[in-house]
Amino acid sequence: MEAVRNALEDDYRVEFELLTTGTLTDPAKEDLKAFADKLEDFDEFSADLQLVDTGALEMRLAEAEAQELPSLDHTITVDPQRTLLTEMGGAKTVLTILPLSECLRLPGVTDGRLFRKNVRKSLGATNKVNKALRVTINGERVREFFTATMV
Repeated sequence: MEAVRNALEDDYRVEFELLTTGTLTDPAKEDLKAFADKLEDFDEFSADLQLVDTGALEMRLAEAEAQELPSLDHTITVDPQRTLLTEMGGAKTVLTILPLSECLRLPGVTDGRLFRKNVRKSLGATNKVNKALRVTINGERVREFFTATMV
């Protein structure tokens, strides 16, 4: 509960979803609306209540299946002095340091297409973590972290 309290102080929202694989009866819909209205009137924190029924589940599934990730047709030249090659479990991995400007040139990064199927989605711009990231990116010290030159 302490973590929830801290998150609410950092401008996170609470979003409840009533999940059912069927449909609600009319009295159940009235109860749901009454409870959602009470949540809206609650001053202690901001919360929403949404119904996720069979129709909503089918729509979400169709949207997820229809989304296509962009193909990455992009060339990056890396500095061997700033690159680590490793293999673990049969998978080759390349870790390298890139300038932020180069990362932003990757197809699908700036418009979000690359991250479409990310189940976490955005936490919003007003929470503590994203505020701190924005301060860091726009701050004076950011240059020491994102000024590596490409070879």
